[in-house]
Amino acid sequence: MLAETGRFLEQGHTQNEGDSVHALIERESKGKLIYTPDQWFALVRWCKTNKAPYNVVEMTQDDFFNFKPLLDNRNWKKDIRSENMKWNSIKEISVRKDDPNCLYFKYNLKDNATCLHTKIETRSRGRRQVINIELNKLYSQPLPLTEAKCKDLIHLCNTGVIPKEYHRYFKNLKYSSNTYEENSDDPD
Repeated sequence: MLAETGRFLEQGHTQNEGDSVHALIERESKGKLIYTPDQWFALVRWCKTNKAPYNVVEMTQDDFFNFKPLLDNRNWKKDIRSENMKWNSIKEISVRKDDPNCLYFKYNLKDNATCLHTKIETRSRGRRQVINIELNKLYSQPLPLTEAKCKDLIHLCNTGVIPKEYHRYFKNLKYSSNTYEENSDDPD
C-alpha cells in the first residue's frame, strides 16, 4: 500500500529540516540588497556552501492550478462514521494509492485512521457515475500589483534607490487600480 502522509505536529514543539533551511537563507540574505526574484533564486541556490546546493524550483504562474472544483459537491463536514470533522485537530492525513477517493486522518497519532470519502458521484437512471474533473490553471494572466505599489516602485527607480539595471523589470510590472490586497499595511 503506497501512501502519501502529512503530519501536523504541536506548534512550537518541532524542529525540522525546513527550519534550518529558512534560518540559513535568512542569515545569508542579511545585509544583501536583493531587487528581483531571480536574485532570490540565486541566493537560495548558493547559500549552502558545505554540501550540494539547494535544488530551487523556479515556478511560474503556469505551475499553479485551481483545485476548488475538486472541493465542490463533496461532504467535508462528516467522516464515514457521520461524525463532525474537527479539521483543526487533525494530527495526520494521508492518501493511499489503493483507495484514492478516501482521505485518511487521525486526531491522535496512536489511533487508527478514519476515512473521509472524497469521491464525486452522480446518479443517472439508478447508476452511479464518477465525475472526472480537469484542473484548469489558477491564473489566466499575470497578477497585477496595486497601482499605489507600482507607483512607489517607480518612485524608488526614479530617485535612484533601485539601481538603473533593474528599472526595466520594475517598469514592466502590471498594475490595476482595482486590485485588492488582503495583507495591505495601508491604514485605508
